[in-house]
Amino acid sequence: MPTVQLARMRGLEICGGLFFEVACVFSAPVDAFSGMTVNLKDVDVWLNELWPRVQSQPAFHDEEAAAEFLMAELKKKVGSVASVVRLEFRRSGEALILSSTGKFS
Repeated sequence: MPTVQLARMRGLEICGGLFFEVACVFSAPVDAFSGMTVNLKDVDVWLNELWPRVQSQPAFHDEEAAAEFLMAELKKKVGSVASVVRLEFRRSGEALILSSTGKFS
């Protein structure tokens, strides 16, 4: 069964007033009947539930700590529906990318 990757972007402000654009990239099999992978409404629900929790964490002083927390929480949320491929934190023309294996680039 073919799989497709999709991304959803959101703004995120963490401790210290650092603001990022975050792209959450998911991969999921294509449903033969609907032609869809993950319902984007479900993705929005996951992100809407997680964003306040990420933003309220006082220990985040950089994007790496926030990315690791967000990756772990997203993996719990999506369960068997999809897999989280990577997170991209973008700011001032630079990007920090966290893969699903926990490696930064």
